Amino acid sequence: WQTDLCFCILFLDTNHAKIWTVERILSGALLAVLPLSFIINNSAMDYLLATSLVLHIHWGIEAITVDYIRPSIFGPVIPKIAVMLVYILSSIALSGLFYFNYTDVGLTHAIRMIVKM
Repeated sequence: WQTDLCFCILFLDTNHAKIWTVERILSGALLAVLPLSFIINNSAMDYLLATSLVLHIHWGIEAITVDYIRPSIFGPVIPKIAVMLVYILSSIALSGLFYFNYTDVGLTHAIRMIVKM
């Protein structure tokens, strides 16, 4: 239901087929964004990479949370708290990557520096 809420706010639609399609489009686009961010090394690509990665990971963790922390097992409160924690952690991760991109060398350059070690 949280994914519906997120897309309802963004696209004013709660059609699960369209939500799934958007998730698959982002997953496919990530296959292009990842290598392009290393070829076109600028801050815009770093921000695009950070956003794409965090959004992709967020949707995966959210799906796992919704699937395995069900109200029928844990009651009505714990699943809502778990999904809220996923949103909080995703926001912190995205904020941290944006801060790193803004104040330091950027995500792709940092990965290159780690690989060179």
